[in-house]
Amino acid sequence: MKTIEIIKTVIPFTTILALFYWLLGFIVPLPINSDTILKLSIILGLVPLTVDIFSSILNKRFGVDLIALVSITGSLLLGEYLAGAVILLMLSGGEYLESYAMRRSKKELHNLLSLAPRFAQIRKNGVIDRIDIEKVKIDDEVIVKPGEIVPVDGIILEGVSSFDESTITGEAIPVEKTIHDWVYSGVVNKESAVVVKVMKSSQNSKYQQIVKLVEQAEKDRAPFVRLADRYSVWFTLLAFTLAGLAWFISNDPVRALTVLVVATPCPLILATPIAFASGVSKGAGKGVIIKSGATIEQLARSKTFVFDKTGTLTEGRPQIINIHNYSKSHNNEELIKISASLEQYSEHVLSKGFLDYAKSKKINLVSPQNLKESFGKGISGIVDGEFYKLGKQNYVLNDFDKEYAEEFKRANSQATSEGNILVYLADVKKQEILASFKLSDKPRKNILKEIKILRDLGIKKLVMLTGDKESIAKEYSEKFSIPDYIAEISPEEKMKKIEELKKNSKDPVVMIGDGINDSPALAKADVGIAFGVLGTNATTDAGDIVITSGNFDRVSYTYSLSQKVLEIAKQGIFIGMGLSTILMFFGAFGLFVPAIGALLQEVIDFIVIINSLRVKVRLK
Repeated sequence: MKTIEIIKTVIPFTTILALFYWLLGFIVPLPINSDTILKLSIILGLVPLTVDIFSSILNKRFGVDLIALVSITGSLLLGEYLAGAVILLMLSGGEYLESYAMRRSKKELHNLLSLAPRFAQIRKNGVIDRIDIEKVKIDDEVIVKPGEIVPVDGIILEGVSSFDESTITGEAIPVEKTIHDWVYSGVVNKESAVVVKVMKSSQNSKYQQIVKLVEQAEKDRAPFVRLADRYSVWFTLLAFTLAGLAWFISNDPVRALTVLVVATPCPLILATPIAFASGVSKGAGKGVIIKSGATIEQLARSKTFVFDKTGTLTEGRPQIINIHNYSKSHNNEELIKISASLEQYSEHVLSKGFLDYAKSKKINLVSPQNLKESFGKGISGIVDGEFYKLGKQNYVLNDFDKEYAEEFKRANSQATSEGNILVYLADVKKQEILASFKLSDKPRKNILKEIKILRDLGIKKLVMLTGDKESIAKEYSEKFSIPDYIAEISPEEKMKKIEELKKNSKDPVVMIGDGINDSPALAKADVGIAFGVLGTNATTDAGDIVITSGNFDRVSYTYSLSQKVLEIAKQGIFIGMGLSTILMFFGAFGLFVPAIGALLQEVIDFIVIINSLRVKVRLK
């Protein structure tokens, strides 16, 4: 196999040398007949082509490569060595151009992969040591200097700087980060040195998750190429039929050869993979990882979009909208300081609300001691020498007198009915409830604008799925202008709803979600779009597309991109087949010789390649 690949690599150069030698024969006498050199180059080129075609037949694949094999073999048998050499140059040169086009279109992907951090500067006992990224451990302190790439995910312990997050989110504007803020691997420190406490190993960091997705996307073969092969069946039959008729009517086998020469398959073969690679690279540049070509085709044909609510249509980061202070010794600022200090190392979604509020009020936090977190319930620890608990009612109120707790439980029920969340802060030693914090999720920015764009692009049916109660679901459906919704739905029921929609729809069904509970529905949908969830492996794996930023406009952008890619791929196929068909008829009437036909086919190749490279879709 390696021998065949080596032969493929040298064929363009040996063919060019053979053609140059042939031209030189018109100027000076040559020691070896130029036709002999052309014949040898053709025989060399037939070796890998024959192997590839027989390999395809054994794998039950049928394509237009057969036309190329017959036309080159015919040129060899009929003594039309120049035509055979030009066809060979066209095929081998086409592969080279395809390779060049792939490298050009994947520029963003390769830039992403090349930025993968390999080393980190660790500070330990006042000494800074440069070590391999694989040796970095959780809780290590990493120094990141200006201009350097953050090697792992972590929290800033010291320093303030701005970071270029374009490789992660596609956003060009640097983001300022300060103490207690999260920074992700792969982003570039733009201004001043910071010290980062490592919170995830290099293998589990956000950047490495993107790299894995990109590598998978690069390896996948676009199924739309198989669609091109289906077109090639009738095109191949047409080519051989015209060639046979031309030979039968004119009694000249050269006529048949001319038809086959202009029917060679480069335009059909090049159109789809180049358009697909261009689409993948454009998406990666905007923080959209597309895993396969099937995804592009399915998404472009979809007319039904199903949305999870929380974290997809909403920000998924509940914000504090009210503080009920029960304490006689703490003001609101002190209560926030205690709560946010406890939450600063937590990854729970509610922790962001406390940290955002503290940041907006410029409240300085302290490092808690004896920190313990009960996932999904609450967190406890010592702040400024006092032991506190912060969390939901079952976590905090169970420590108190039943009668005393009932009042807060009633408040919690009311908040829940309104679609809000209550979090309680208690002083454990004093057995005192200090405060309750009401948090509420907010719709994403420009959500109505994006919903309208999706409708304008051709989406006919929009559905919202949520675990919220009916009253809350109805309220949000009106806010989002999505009349079809299902409330109080479980992950299993989400999956069944997707299955039902697929049965009742002629077009592919798309699911957009952000959490682990969306994974079954994402996997069941024809196209699953995992929205801003690189920290959630199950959801990332279930999605056919991963949007790495939290910007909802990437959904309409991705849909528009898929439509453009499919349109351009089809254009390339039909342009190539159309122009080749016209030339086949001209060739059947003997209007040009095989060598001229080969040159004309080369022109078609360039047209198709240039067309496939013009995938340009802007964010609206």
